[in-house]
Amino acid sequence: AVALFMGGCESCASSRRKEVGQYLRDAVAAGDLRDLRSAIQAADGEGLDSSVARREYAELARKQRQSPESAEEMLRWAINTQDGTVLRSVVQEVSVISPDCENLPVARARLLEHQNEATTRLHKLVRNRDTRSLASALDRARLMGILQEDLACFEQALRSLEESRLGGTALAATFAATAVAPLAAPPRPAAPGPLQRLLAST
Repeated sequence: AVALFMGGCESCASSRRKEVGQYLRDAVAAGDLRDLRSAIQAADGEGLDSSVARREYAELARKQRQSPESAEEMLRWAINTQDGTVLRSVVQEVSVISPDCENLPVARARLLEHQNEATTRLHKLVRNRDTRSLASALDRARLMGILQEDLACFEQALRSLEESRLGGTALAATFAATAVAPLAAPPRPAAPGPLQRLLAST
């Protein structure tokens, strides 16, 4: 009785593996991503080799990402995130895989708005002399695709603000430690350049 029971179990398991194997082959032939994913999971559960199906799944997924319908959906999602760094990344990808995408000009216009808003924020942070936020905002501006030449003055402003802050801290510490007479008046500065005018606009 035990032998018959075990034989029956082995027969059921063998039949199940055959069914799953056929399910996997049919899913590969049909080329439906959802069915193929389910079939791969079922095959893995039965210990069947699903490597060919996995390669097919990866190729189908790649082609689907490159379809015009998928590109439109990606752009709509990126625009709705309200995140300029995400939008720039998606715009770059869609520009390559689907340059004729209908929503691409809309996405580029929205990205330009994000870049303009980021530049306005950089000006504000320089005026407020907020070095910590300015450094973070510069990183985001680069990820948004703002040109390096447009960020150069803000990077220089950040360096000048940091040097000024460090210099002021060192001077205060030295004065407190030595309690010497006040320093002589500094020499008259040269005429202000563009960076000095930017920093002086507070």
